[in-house]
Amino acid sequence: MYPMPKKSTPEDVKRLYEEMESMRAELNRMGKEFRGVTNDLLRLSQDLDVVTNRYHTLVARLKNK
Repeated sequence: MYPMPKKSTPEDVKRLYEEMESMRAELNRMGKEFRGVTNDLLRLSQDLDVVTNRYHTLVARLKNK
Protein backbone atom coordinates (compact mmCIF):
# COMPACT_ATOMS: atom_id res chain seq x y z
CA MET A 1 0.00 0.00 0.00
CA TYR A 2 0.93 3.64 -0.27
CA PRO A 3 2.45 5.35 2.76
CA MET A 4 0.20 7.79 4.52
CA PRO A 5 0.95 11.36 3.49
CA LYS A 6 2.33 13.58 6.20
CA LYS A 7 0.32 16.53 7.38
CA SER A 8 1.12 19.72 5.50
CA THR A 9 2.46 22.57 7.54
CA PRO A 10 1.63 26.18 6.71
CA GLU A 11 5.23 26.51 5.48
CA ASP A 12 4.70 23.58 3.07
CA VAL A 13 1.55 25.17 1.72
CA LYS A 14 3.28 28.54 1.31
CA ARG A 15 6.28 26.95 -0.45
CA LEU A 16 4.03 24.97 -2.81
CA TYR A 17 1.98 28.08 -3.57
CA GLU A 18 5.16 30.04 -4.36
CA GLU A 19 6.36 27.22 -6.63
CA MET A 20 2.99 27.19 -8.38
CA GLU A 21 3.11 30.97 -8.91
CA SER A 22 6.65 30.68 -10.26
CA MET A 23 5.57 27.94 -12.68
CA ARG A 24 2.58 30.02 -13.77
CA ALA A 25 4.84 33.01 -14.48
CA GLU A 26 7.22 30.78 -16.45
CA LEU A 27 4.33 29.33 -18.49
CA ASN A 28 3.03 32.83 -19.23
CA ARG A 29 6.50 33.90 -20.38
CA MET A 30 6.82 30.80 -22.56
CA GLY A 31 3.36 31.45 -24.02
CA LYS A 32 4.33 35.00 -24.99
CA GLU A 33 7.57 33.71 -26.51
CA PHE A 34 5.65 31.05 -28.45
CA ARG A 35 3.20 33.63 -29.78
CA GLY A 36 6.14 35.78 -30.88
CA VAL A 37 7.71 32.87 -32.73
CA THR A 38 4.36 32.00 -34.29
CA ASN A 39 3.94 35.59 -35.49
CA ASP A 40 7.47 35.53 -36.95
CA LEU A 41 6.69 32.31 -38.80
CA LEU A 42 3.47 33.79 -40.16
CA ARG A 43 5.37 36.85 -41.46
CA LEU A 44 8.01 34.62 -43.07
CA SER A 45 5.29 32.53 -44.68
CA GLN A 46 3.67 35.66 -46.11
CA ASP A 47 7.05 36.88 -47.39
CA LEU A 48 7.62 33.50 -49.03
CA ASP A 49 4.21 33.75 -50.72
CA VAL A 50 5.17 37.16 -52.14
CA VAL A 51 8.51 35.87 -53.43
CA THR A 52 6.85 32.79 -54.94
CA ASN A 53 4.24 34.92 -56.70
CA ARG A 54 6.95 37.21 -58.10
CA TYR A 55 8.91 34.19 -59.31
CA HIS A 56 5.88 32.73 -61.10
CA THR A 57 5.12 36.13 -62.65
CA LEU A 58 8.68 36.40 -63.98
CA VAL A 59 8.61 32.85 -65.33
CA ALA A 60 5.29 33.55 -67.09
CA ARG A 61 6.71 36.75 -68.64
CA LEU A 62 9.81 34.91 -69.87
CA LYS A 63 7.68 32.16 -71.44
CA ASN A 64 5.57 34.76 -73.27
CA LYS A 65 8.59 36.49 -74.86
